[in-house]
Amino acid sequence: FIFHTPFYLFVFDAEGKWFIISSTHRKMEIQTYLLKETFEDVYGPGLNPTNYTRTEYSGTRLAPTANNVYVYDCFFHDISYSSSGGALNCGSSVYKLLIEQSSFFSCKTSGYGGGGVCFSNSGNYECVMSKICGFGCSCGNCGTCVYVSLYNSANYRNHVNDSTFTHSLKDGKSPRDSIYLRSDNMLVPSNNFTNNECYYCPAFCCDSTRSSTSETCVISYCSIVNNTANGGYKCIRLYHSGSTHRVDTCNIINNKQTSSEYGTIYAYANILIKDSCIL
Repeated sequence: FIFHTPFYLFVFDAEGKWFIISSTHRKMEIQTYLLKETFEDVYGPGLNPTNYTRTEYSGTRLAPTANNVYVYDCFFHDISYSSSGGALNCGSSVYKLLIEQSSFFSCKTSGYGGGGVCFSNSGNYECVMSKICGFGCSCGNCGTCVYVSLYNSANYRNHVNDSTFTHSLKDGKSPRDSIYLRSDNMLVPSNNFTNNECYYCPAFCCDSTRSSTSETCVISYCSIVNNTANGGYKCIRLYHSGSTHRVDTCNIINNKQTSSEYGTIYAYANILIKDSCIL
């Protein structure tokens, strides 16, 4: 699949390679990289994950039950389910989840959250998502593409990086957030949120579970452009009272809402915004 930033075009092929095509000063350069393909690179040795690799899923969702789960180079499309996690749902038996280089197209749930992915637990759970493409997903309430709610300590990760979420759909009662993350260790670097439409907060929500003077959430180098809150308000929401969030080097441009209540960024938390463009 393909996604782009203002300066780079990323192309992924079927053999697990990715190419960066950059354009600078009228000069085209093509570089080839091999993606890491081991669970061990992220979580360390000795965990023996159950692997779901290079598989197409259509019509039926994936519901793993192993303790450690690795989803790599998979294509989920045209899947609809009545409970949370339209395409991929991880229950309480899953402790560590890694999803890499996978796509979720037209994945939906009429349940609470996660048209593409739902992972919701309390305890020593972790989730890392990298190079994800979400397109045309929807949910009944929260997290049209991704809903990851982990009540854990700051020692356990809830990260989404180098991914694109676009054209989320305003289906259901009051859908919001293309991705919804809850934990005390959230990193959201180098992501693209574009042309999403929700009732409110069409981009994302980062929801800390406790007050903290140290940063519980960092959003950096993201493009958040042309999203619409249709019938509601806000584009980005950052929670918890007393928690600390940072928005760093982001473009937040041309996001719209039909309600005059609140603004583009809603923060019920301590927040630092630096080196960013908001138009």
